Amino acid sequence: MTDPAASTFSTPAALKRLKRRRAADVRFRLYGLCAILLALGALVLLALSIGSQAISAATYHVVRYDVTLDRAVIAPPGEDTPEDIARNVDGFWELARDNLLATFPEADKDRATRTEVSEFLTRLAVLPTARKVAEQPQLIGNPITLVAPLND
Repeated sequence: MTDPAASTFSTPAALKRLKRRRAADVRFRLYGLCAILLALGALVLLALSIGSQAISAATYHVVRYDVTLDRAVIAPPGEDTPEDIARNVDGFWELARDNLLATFPEADKDRATRTEVSEFLTRLAVLPTARKVAEQPQLIGNPITLVAPLND
């Protein structure tokens, strides 16, 4: 019989080419894996960066002051109904602002600094306290702890 023809894949040159092709394939797979790991690392770094900058949006600071609720400021004559007391946010803010300015006496030297310190609290920050006092008018004239979030 006749000898079968020699396969083209069994010659030394073909085996050498096949070995180079497999090495190139392994290299290509490693490059792809490195690219994926680099992209995942960049994604984690981006997420950490966004999270570290956004954490301040989820937190807030409060100020606590022991204030005496002056009847003349909180419930002036003729405005002493619970509805009037709840609407008198300016009176509560005035008490909080005066205590804030007393805490920082150097802020009383000029108007710009006084305004800047006064902006630490918004007028609406004292609204929960105003509502609480409107519900319990017996608190007027007594010292309470005023808790208000600081302005951004």
